[in-house]
Amino acid sequence: MNLKQLVNKAKDKSNFADLKAYIKFCDEYLNYISNNLQAIIVSQNENHYRFYQYKREGNFQITRPINSNLMYDAENFMKASQEFLKVLKNIKTIDKKDETIRNILNNATYTIWRIRANYTTKSATKWSTHSALNWSTYSAANCTT
Repeated sequence: MNLKQLVNKAKDKSNFADLKAYIKFCDEYLNYISNNLQAIIVSQNENHYRFYQYKREGNFQITRPINSNLMYDAENFMKASQEFLKVLKNIKTIDKKDETIRNILNNATYTIWRIRANYTTKSATKWSTHSALNWSTYSAANCTT
């Protein structure tokens, strides 16, 4: 999948009917950026913040800051997203003191939110998708495993 295809997918609200659809889109995006960025720029002041710079296909645009302490890469997101769905399904009974569960919830939520934010601005390309992702569909109620 190329960047234009990702943007076109993000523009179509029907692609985001439930949480699994958001996760699928994030997986596609993370796989795309794993091999298709011009550069990853590291903030000088806070070196855990990164900026992704797209290649010519994305007009060399740069994303908003990304917290590398929270953002999953493609490999880790694939594993964590399955756990994330399980945790949400059992949210009332989870051990709220379990640091692993807290990290999965925080990092998966951040990753999904940050990718969504990249596609609701003009940061990736000149195509604006302000209404592309209906974030209200992001709820545990839509979650099934």
